[in-house]
Amino acid sequence: MKLTEKQWTLINEIALMIHLTDDVTEMRKHFLSVLSVLLEFDHASFYIQENENPYGSPLGINLSQKDLTDYIDKYSGTDPYTPFLGVFLDANTTFRSSDCTFTANIENTKYYRLVWKPKNIKYSLLMPLSVNKSWLGSVNLFRSSDKNDFTEIEMEITNILRQHLQTRLWREKCFQEKQNAERENAGKPHTPPIQKISDQYALTNRECDVISLWIKGFTDCEICDHLFISNNTLKKHISNIFRKLEINSRVELLKIINAE
Repeated sequence: MKLTEKQWTLINEIALMIHLTDDVTEMRKHFLSVLSVLLEFDHASFYIQENENPYGSPLGINLSQKDLTDYIDKYSGTDPYTPFLGVFLDANTTFRSSDCTFTANIENTKYYRLVWKPKNIKYSLLMPLSVNKSWLGSVNLFRSSDKNDFTEIEMEITNILRQHLQTRLWREKCFQEKQNAERENAGKPHTPPIQKISDQYALTNRECDVISLWIKGFTDCEICDHLFISNNTLKKHISNIFRKLEINSRVELLKIINAE
């Protein structure tokens, strides 16, 4: 069975959303919401790696914030599927709980009684997100006992989308690491003139980033690519910069910077 034209259309729309939504948190929320149109599931969670924590910034559908944090604090250590994450990290693919041989006895585990049974969960699908064996996060989809298991076609769909998520999160991670390294090496968040302007005119970090790239000769398109933002978002930053500094052109901005 092949993917239908409608499925491909939705996949492409989700992929564009993944790459074009500026804020990662908003992107993750939209992803789960739109994915529910493409795939049927009763519950979902989306975690990302943060400071060596594989369960950072939890988001969910039909799972409360307490459900998500309880899993992290109380149940992740008893999750029988957790030891397999390393295996599937190497395999770089999505997998279903039903693909694991021990799942036949899952109902005998403490994890099932405390986590799955109260929500009538029977099937799950995990999308591990990683690049070069570097963990980026995970998406988990769950279905209740009155539904069927996830199909091969649905596995194919999630594998396609997983690649887009990995690319987006990896680029975000690399960008943040580069920014942190530059700031650490410089000893200050920004170069001295920009720092003075930032303090004087209450510029945001992202507005300072835009100015810094302007100074380096980046074009608008290059700035958008470098900061992973849309052209409309860049225009908003430029408008805010001009408004705060009470100027009308980049030439005036350079004069202010050179005067510092």
